[in-house]
Amino acid sequence: MDKEPRSNLWIAWMETLDGLGYITAGFSFLVLGMVVFAHAWFTFLTTWVAGVLPAALTLIHDLLLVVILLELFRTIRPTSSRWSLSCTSASLHPPGAF
Repeated sequence: MDKEPRSNLWIAWMETLDGLGYITAGFSFLVLGMVVFAHAWFTFLTTWVAGVLPAALTLIHDLLLVVILLELFRTIRPTSSRWSLSCTSASLHPPGAF
């Protein structure tokens, strides 16, 4: 009977680390998307004088990368919010209440 609460503690600890991993990955995708977006426009504005077509193609390429990064963030966001809701509901119930 002593092993059951111990395994529940390990499961809770692993779920916490899993949720934190999703949150940090989502935050990283969001920050990378913003950095690539700013860099894409900076590159476009500094290189459009040399040629509009190459600058526009580079901008499109970089903005498509931003869309991909934001879609990854959108995929991770529901998982991290579900994790925060489960942590909130778990904190409302004392251990062993279920």
